Amino acid sequence: MNGTNEVLSKFGELEDAMKTHFGKVDPRLMVDMIFRHRGSKKDPIYTLEVFIKPNQNTDQIREMIIERTGMVPAFYDSGTHVVVAHKISFELLKEMNDRDFVESIKGTYSGSGIASIGPTYER
Repeated sequence: MNGTNEVLSKFGELEDAMKTHFGKVDPRLMVDMIFRHRGSKKDPIYTLEVFIKPNQNTDQIREMIIERTGMVPAFYDSGTHVVVAHKISFELLKEMNDRDFVESIKGTYSGSGIASIGPTYER
């Protein structure tokens, strides 16, 4: 197997693992997090955008996010689009991925600051 084929094969394995374990997470976010975690032992800060099913208890979700991250989320699109900036680990991302009310998760690296840039993604 030449180098190109090996890289493509390994990337295919990574894609399969991401779909299996992080099926609701944007693959671009996963790959970005992998590179950033490999370069630093600290959890990077991302502005996460979580799209949730309609008619959820947003007060309960807000309190859960505050308790877990210490950050206050913003809700958009009639409560189906949650935006919050905070440090993110793979464990926390997996926990979010596994929530029944979550439809999809996207994110943008925020650097060392924790100010949210607000929503940038659409469904």
